[in-house]
Amino acid sequence: MQSSSLHSSPILANAEGVLVALIACSALLLAVCIWLIVRSNRLTRTYRTLTLGTDGGSIEDVLRAHSAVSQAVGGRVDILERDLTALQASHRKALQRVGVVRYDAFEDVGGEQSFSLALTDADGTGIALSGVYSRTDVRVYAKQLGPQGSSHPLSAEEQAALLKSTGKRP
Repeated sequence: MQSSSLHSSPILANAEGVLVALIACSALLLAVCIWLIVRSNRLTRTYRTLTLGTDGGSIEDVLRAHSAVSQAVGGRVDILERDLTALQASHRKALQRVGVVRYDAFEDVGGEQSFSLALTDADGTGIALSGVYSRTDVRVYAKQLGPQGSSHPLSAEEQAALLKSTGKRP
């Protein structure tokens, strides 16, 4: 009687179906386990990358250290921006534009030994120097330049040097 009850059990009657279902569930569980292992390895690599160069603390420790570094860098950037603004303001006053014209001041002297030199800042303030060469001597003249013009009238050569210093051609 016992053997007939075993054969009449609904689970054993459909043993092949139950076996297929168990194999399918096992395969599904195996796939989920493999996926979890791969995901865990990726997270471990990411964690190691985040904690690289630290004493092996937690993510919270790493984030605190990163926050402190970010604040320090932000402070340094503020200082650099302030210094850059000061440099830009002082740079405008630096002599940064140069124009030179060489010429023959007298008909009996060749080789363009005379010159006019214009040195100006970004605002056009500066100096015009002229060296006039003759057979007997050399004379040097200086004229103050400003945004409104010169302290003394400029010669044609000095005007040409000033135009060259601004990037314009005479």
